[in-house]
Amino acid sequence: MSPSNKVNRPLSVTFLAVGVFIFGAGQLWQAWAIYAQMALLLSLPTTFSPYARLAAALFWTVVALGLSLAVWRGWPRARLLVPVAGGVFLIYHLTLIVSSVSAMAERGWPGNLLLGIVLLCLVTWVLNRPAARPFFAHQRGQ
Repeated sequence: MSPSNKVNRPLSVTFLAVGVFIFGAGQLWQAWAIYAQMALLLSLPTTFSPYARLAAALFWTVVALGLSLAVWRGWPRARLLVPVAGGVFLIYHLTLIVSSVSAMAERGWPGNLLLGIVLLCLVTWVLNRPAARPFFAHQRGQ
């Protein structure tokens, strides 16, 4: 793209890219916490192995950091991949909650589901609103 045809990144897309990056950093923090407390977690009665939770946290770190870069650079497929990844993470998160051994955590699933659906709708709107479409119209960074 020539400099005269350059489309500026909308502020909402910038906030979304930063939010996805922060989510990835949070997943990295969770992976570190699971690793640091592995001995304790192995001694507790859990439905999911701490090793599986560690692998999942590292997986979501890589996915989120990659998607934040895709949104930042305006890659057209990010408009589809971010909401899909968010939906898959919501299902994963709700699975952890529902299968929890804590009754308090199990009672929190409706609120988590509602919050997740609202966030997915917001993310989809940010990526597909008219102000963001020109930014994602062409491959960025070439």
